[in-house]
Amino acid sequence: MVGPFVQFCNVGAKAVYHVSIMTLATLCHQIAALPPVATLAEAVASSLREPRDRQLRVRMAPLITSARVPVVAALASRLASLLLPVREREQETGRLPAPSGALPVLLYVVSTPDQALSAAEDLSVWLAPEAVRLYPSHEGLPYEHAPPGASIVGQRLGVLQFLFLFLASRGGTEAEDPGGGSCLSVPIIVAPVSALLQSTLAPGELAQAMTRLRLNDHVSQDSLLRRWLDQGYRVVPTVEEPGDMARRGGIVDIWPAADEQPVRIEWFGNEIDSLRRFDPRSQRSDRRLDALLVGPCCEIPLWQREQALERLSTLDVTMLREEVRDEWQQNLARLQAGGFPDGWWAAAPFFREVTPSSALVAHLPPGSVVLLSEAAMLAHDAARFHTSAEEQRETLIQARELPPDVPRPYLRWDELVSAGQETSAGELLPALALIDMSGNAPDEREEEPLPVSPVLHAPGIGLEVPAPAFGPARPSAGNCAAWCATWGSGSATANRSAW
Repeated sequence: MVGPFVQFCNVGAKAVYHVSIMTLATLCHQIAALPPVATLAEAVASSLREPRDRQLRVRMAPLITSARVPVVAALASRLASLLLPVREREQETGRLPAPSGALPVLLYVVSTPDQALSAAEDLSVWLAPEAVRLYPSHEGLPYEHAPPGASIVGQRLGVLQFLFLFLASRGGTEAEDPGGGSCLSVPIIVAPVSALLQSTLAPGELAQAMTRLRLNDHVSQDSLLRRWLDQGYRVVPTVEEPGDMARRGGIVDIWPAADEQPVRIEWFGNEIDSLRRFDPRSQRSDRRLDALLVGPCCEIPLWQREQALERLSTLDVTMLREEVRDEWQQNLARLQAGGFPDGWWAAAPFFREVTPSSALVAHLPPGSVVLLSEAAMLAHDAARFHTSAEEQRETLIQARELPPDVPRPYLRWDELVSAGQETSAGELLPALALIDMSGNAPDEREEEPLPVSPVLHAPGIGLEVPAPAFGPARPSAGNCAAWCATWGSGSATANRSAW
């Protein structure tokens, strides 16, 4: 990706235009070298090199919205250059890099799903797609009968599976810029705040559900199929979509929920003889594999069925309308028989208690960085999500379609970000660095601001970092990094007269 940068020079009565071409990778490095970004990156890197009991808490302000994606990209690049073990840098500076087990992940949290999608697409241009992952939110409100979309579940599980593998390797991502050059980056996950509030598998549950297969492994086909059935995979004649699996003699086809293509497994006796990806439309194999990782099919630990049945048996359903009560009992019978009824997601919190350990943040490596795009607004959006969900719950209870004792299937914002408490929440976020990217300068805060995340007041190493001076600027080779945010914000045209 390249872009024109124009330098204006007055020569007598004539204007001379110099046009130069610069890659986004070079521009990203220039932004990363700006003092506020460099200071912030060094503070994060120092907290990783020398772990402390108190974690980093930073407020970067004022930072306009259109400048946040370039700053996030630059911070990811700068952290990679500081933390990844580069032999030449060690020889020049004598500074030891962070240990390989201390590389972070950046989690960029925005207000809405549309903003998350846009930010992920923009960051993919700055750092290339392999460095950026979107963690979407489920459509609809909690307590609704409609099941979550398969593609969204697959994306969410794909992010969890990536973090599972990243914890094992903790490597950086070499993001090739489409216009030439490269920008080394730590991984970035983009999520709307609602996605963080919606529960998912806990790290231990995810690890328990993972199945690793290699060529020549001796594995019982029957036991493997039972395991995948317990995780929610569907037995079908032909595999056509994620979550499907089919068996034909010594061949098993399965489409892991987080994968883009299904895989065909062939046995010779109890030995895995072949692993191949195949096209679901033509059913023809196209790529051989040496190993395969199959994750769970949904975000509910369905294999904890006995625990769920025990909790569901104590639920009072006498107040439900007759036809709703009959449907509830039919669903319960199907669950006892080993299935999971489509659309019966009200039963999801009975499989495990919803706590911060069942949220995305629990999967982040220690020392990772959570970047909040306006923390006060995110807290406001989370409160609105909770209010809408409670209204939906009351509507269903009044219509006698939902038992009043059904547990809440999502987290509140205060539960997610609380720190210093002797709970799983208190053990969770103190291990993360938190940065509030705010558009308000410290002396411009409202007298009665929107609810601010308690995490910003939690015990920690607090810093106030002035944001890079992104704004109207004369574009030139020397300050094009400052100009990029002006161009991206749409204010370039309005300020041409000032150039």
